[in-house]
Amino acid sequence: MKQESNERQALLDDEKTSHSIHDQNRRASSRLEWAESSWFRLFHILFWSWLKPILLSGYKRQLIENDLDDSPLIDKTLTLLERLQSYDWSSTTSWMIIRKEFMKDLVSVYLIGILFCMADITQVLVFCQLIWSITDKQTSIYRFYLYIILLLLSIILQSMAERQAVFRSSRVGIRIRNALNIIIYIRALSLKSTSSEKTNTGQILNLITSDTFKFEELYTNLASLTASILETIILFGLLCWIIHPIPVLCGYVLCPIFILIQMYFGRKFRQCREITAVCSDKRIQAYSEFIYGCHTVKMYNWEKPMENRIVQMRKNELESIRYTSRFRAFNRTQYFISTQLLSLATFGSAWLLGYPLTIANTFPLIMAFAFMRDNFACCVPLAFEKFSEAKLASKRIDAFMHLTVKQEHQSSTNTLSSDQKQKGSIIMSNAWFSWQNDISCLSSLNLSVKKGTLVGIVGPVGCGKSSFLAAILGEMNLIEGQVNTYHSSFSYAAQSPWIFADTFRNNILLNRPYDEQRYRDVIDACCLDVDLSRLGSCGDLTIIGDNGVNLSGGQKARVGLARALYGDADIYLLDDPLSAVDRTVAEHIYERCIGSNGLLKNKTRLLVTHQTQFLFEADQIIFLSHGQIDKEDRLDENFTRQNEPDKKQTSVLTTMLEDNPPECDDQSITTDEISVNDRSNWSLYYDLFTASPSGIYGFCLLIVLLLLGEIFNDGANYWLSIWLKQSKIDRQFSPKYVYIYFGLIIGALVMDILRTNYYYKIILNGSNSLHNSMLKGLLYTSLEFFESNPSGRILNRASKDQYSIDELLPVLMLNGIVALLITAGAMFIICFLNPSIIFVLPIFFVGLWFMIHFYQRSFRQLKRLENITRSPVYTFVQFCYY
Repeated sequence: MKQESNERQALLDDEKTSHSIHDQNRRASSRLEWAESSWFRLFHILFWSWLKPILLSGYKRQLIENDLDDSPLIDKTLTLLERLQSYDWSSTTSWMIIRKEFMKDLVSVYLIGILFCMADITQVLVFCQLIWSITDKQTSIYRFYLYIILLLLSIILQSMAERQAVFRSSRVGIRIRNALNIIIYIRALSLKSTSSEKTNTGQILNLITSDTFKFEELYTNLASLTASILETIILFGLLCWIIHPIPVLCGYVLCPIFILIQMYFGRKFRQCREITAVCSDKRIQAYSEFIYGCHTVKMYNWEKPMENRIVQMRKNELESIRYTSRFRAFNRTQYFISTQLLSLATFGSAWLLGYPLTIANTFPLIMAFAFMRDNFACCVPLAFEKFSEAKLASKRIDAFMHLTVKQEHQSSTNTLSSDQKQKGSIIMSNAWFSWQNDISCLSSLNLSVKKGTLVGIVGPVGCGKSSFLAAILGEMNLIEGQVNTYHSSFSYAAQSPWIFADTFRNNILLNRPYDEQRYRDVIDACCLDVDLSRLGSCGDLTIIGDNGVNLSGGQKARVGLARALYGDADIYLLDDPLSAVDRTVAEHIYERCIGSNGLLKNKTRLLVTHQTQFLFEADQIIFLSHGQIDKEDRLDENFTRQNEPDKKQTSVLTTMLEDNPPECDDQSITTDEISVNDRSNWSLYYDLFTASPSGIYGFCLLIVLLLLGEIFNDGANYWLSIWLKQSKIDRQFSPKYVYIYFGLIIGALVMDILRTNYYYKIILNGSNSLHNSMLKGLLYTSLEFFESNPSGRILNRASKDQYSIDELLPVLMLNGIVALLITAGAMFIICFLNPSIIFVLPIFFVGLWFMIHFYQRSFRQLKRLENITRSPVYTFVQFCYY
């Protein structure tokens, strides 16, 4: 039996048509695809020339969505869906499916990673030769220039290879995220009503916004991990040749220690992420419930209890995030101090064993240790962290996917015959149904419905009429008996109509092809022509607010009925569609839609209603009582006459038709989300770092700790140069140089631990303050805000944006701050040792500022456009599940 309703079929089967139409109207062809197929592809790809138009446009003016070009075919969601649809998600884990399907996409990244490794190793080797040539006065000047050119070329190759590897791995990660999102969305559409107790909107949104993003982060860093291991092994042999195997081995002992620590941290990250995910699910679900029931909350003045509830959920979530941040802080400390620790272990052991330390063998080692820092103190910790988080995300996705498949299999009502002539017929033989497997709601149902008949379903409130239709649709569990619908297709009009934020027409078409004649017939049959005339010049292209907020109850019911009628199905299930309209309008709808002369006259119709006067034409009437069919019969004439409408009643419909339509506002109630073109507001960052309880004094203390940590790190490097200079003069120098160097590194280690932990404490205080401000703004604003802003836009702030502030922003901002401090410290030492370099720095800073300014203007706008275009997706996901 074809279980999907007409709505679900339209959402799944006709998606390709809408995408093609959307792309033709809105987007230019993909420049990346053009660059990859061009004869000059190597130039376009290596030098990123295909990005020039969007960067220039963003620099000159504010970007809009139409400025973006189309995605390459290989990156389109429909292409990704085709790659994953062939897998059996009920028996295979998402981890195995993703690894099998997308690992081959990383082949080019692995090859580029090898080039990156070779460039790093070449830099160390050439730098070593360059220093030797400087110390050797007999070296030819041409050889000296040759080493400089080779060093410059290796640096350029390293930069180009790194950016290409990051871009390609990020592209694969985005493919994985988008593929998982569409799979989760389709599963959410296919969920039976019996699954609602085991999942909710908050969990589904968290899966889409957060868990799938963990896969993107993992695969973005996966290729760099492999390259890091290869580079570390090759560097070991090179360093042994430069100085001696024993000191190098003493330094390399730290690498397995780092790995063991990261393995322990990986387990902790997974445990913390599991707790955080559960807390986030609850918080997002609370936001969703509040948005969905904001009218009730406002009416009963429940803002304060709702605030206390969400604040408590946020408190539990933040506790888990703070605990996770301690491990992240140690990871960053390990990265900042790893070069000094490797230097101390190697140079200290060389000094103890009596191996000579010179500039020629020390500086190349420091360069190699800087590369190893990126490998074992950055790539490896990040890979372990993202691996553990992605494994947990896979577990959560699998639980959702397996729940869905199991429910569908256990409650399946498969057809017994494929005879095309019987389409539109329904046969039930001793069928028992339940919402839960242990409690039956409908029992001992025996029914035979012929093709093209009108079947009325009546009974008292709570007798199971809506459940009866759900059972036919396959939404309930079939625990006994048999159901046969002969592969019939269904169109379902729910008792509570589903209205989403889009145009009046799209709410009826639901992504199906536009047939003007059919559309006009449906509009007329459902009495919507009068409503369209009142919508002004926009007509049926007027945007309907979120959840139909600018429609009356009767209008919502008629839009839902029109959607069901527009689809061509074998069986139409109509759940009390006439109860929300007055009697005269109901008569008109019945005659034009359901009756013997209506649009559905040759279709099988199951009509649930309490207005039995409409059932005198019914071919069959089912009387339900306590979940059982009490009897099947036609209504007697006396019962029908008692319920006939009062002929003297004023025709509301006629009055509506005769009234002159009032002037109306053509503007949509839903406001468009805009992208602001100004720079980031620095006051926002000030509020982020000065939130209570730390305040401005806590921010000042953070600055002091950051500066002290950098002073200790730069001081250790400077003291190492003094140590080497002294060892060149006097080989029997005092061990105080070693002790001071050791003390500076220990001080740097302590300061790095303090500043990273305190930094996370400060910024999470600010993150929580921003969340609470957003929450209060939502709770105590007017209802107009919820009517003019779709729910997905609000949930986007509460889910994805809040996740970015909690977990992504702290890491990225700390990296930027420390990189700035390291650069400033290095320049200070260089200027101190060579004051003439000061005259070159202004030119360098001007060029750097221009490049950053040129890039950031477009990048900032693109990120805002990404957030804007993401909001409608969340809106649609929420309302599809509700």
